[in-house]
Amino acid sequence: MRRNLVWLLAAALLLAGCAAGLDVRTDFDRSVDFSRYRTFSFYGWDQDSSKILTPFDRERFEQGFKEEFARRGIKYVEQGGDLTVAIFVHTRDKTQVT
Repeated sequence: MRRNLVWLLAAALLLAGCAAGLDVRTDFDRSVDFSRYRTFSFYGWDQDSSKILTPFDRERFEQGFKEEFARRGIKYVEQGGDLTVAIFVHTRDKTQVT
């Protein structure tokens, strides 16, 4: 019993530690009717993004957007979509000692 409690506590601490430093912010115009859009395309990446993201990471970001928009019935097109998605990635190193 005690062993199971230790494993449960360890798992809870691990999950709490993973979520503590993540800060996601979004913004959109709430007056826009997004149901009228059927396609989207990407605006492109900032040239400095290759300093913090590998091509694999960039593909993961794009694939995540493609999957989420597909769930909402919006299809990806290479160019000229009804929506143009710009992705900005900002990182900051932060060290905390306790």
